[in-house]
Amino acid sequence: MKKKNKILLGLSGLCAMTLLASCGAKEITDSAELATLKLAIVEKKAEIKNYWMTATGKETIVDKATKEEKVTNDEMFLRMNEDGEEQIYITHESRAAAEDLYLVKDETYEKLIYCDGDSWFNGETTVIDLRTHKNEFDDFVSNALSQYNSVVDSLLDPNMVSSMLQRIHTDTTIFQTKTRYFSSKNGQLTIKVDEVSAVKGDDTTNHFEFNYEDFVFNGMTFTHSYSTDEVIRTFEYAIDFKVMNKVTITLPSGWESHLIKDN
Repeated sequence: MKKKNKILLGLSGLCAMTLLASCGAKEITDSAELATLKLAIVEKKAEIKNYWMTATGKETIVDKATKEEKVTNDEMFLRMNEDGEEQIYITHESRAAAEDLYLVKDETYEKLIYCDGDSWFNGETTVIDLRTHKNEFDDFVSNALSQYNSVVDSLLDPNMVSSMLQRIHTDTTIFQTKTRYFSSKNGQLTIKVDEVSAVKGDDTTNHFEFNYEDFVFNGMTFTHSYSTDEVIRTFEYAIDFKVMNKVTITLPSGWESHLIKDN
C-alpha cells in the first residue's frame, strides 16, 4: 500500500504548457546554454532575502466501485526576511488542524521560536528561547523548521530539482523519467519532468513543472497519481513564490505567557 508523501503544497495560476505555447518558448537542448542559464539563476539566489511562498494542495480519492469522490485540501504560507526571521502557517483539512510557527530575533532572549499546533508539545502553544534553552531551540530548528527551509533552498536552485523529485518517491518504485528544459526569453526557464513507474502493475505517474522568471524561481506545479484495487488517488500541488522588498514578522500578542519554564 502506498502512503501520502509529505511535500510542501502550493498555488500557481497558469498551466505551464499554456504558458510555454503562449510565450513561444523553445526547448533548450544545448548543454552549455542550459548550464549558463542555471548558473545565472544560482548566482541570483544570493540576492533573495525577503520573500513570501504560498502553497495549496488537493487530494482526490475516487472509489472504483461506487465512483464516490472525496476531496481534501491543505494550505501553507511561509514568510522570510533578511534577518532570518520567518513564519510558517499550515492548515490540514484532512485532519481539521492548523500549525503556526515563528522564528524571530529578540533583544532579551536572542531568538524565539513560537509553535502552535498539535504536532508539538502535546498541542500546547509553546515559546522556546535561545538564550536559556539552546538545546531545545536547536532541536526544534533541526527537526521542524529545517524541513521547510530545505524545500525553499531546493526550489531556488534549478540544479536541485532532483532532490524535489526524491521527496515523493518511495523506496520500492522505479521511474522512467524524462526531463526537458524550455526558455522564452532571457532569464526565463521552465523545467518539465514526467515520470512513469517502471514497476510491473504500478500505474504511478508524476508530473512536475518548475518555472523561473528574471533568474528567480516563481512557481511550481506537481501532480502525483496512482491507483489500488479499490481507489484512484491523485495529489495536485502548486507553489507560488514572490520576492518582497521588506517582510516584517512579529509574534502573536501574549507570547510571553507561553515561554518554556525550567522545572
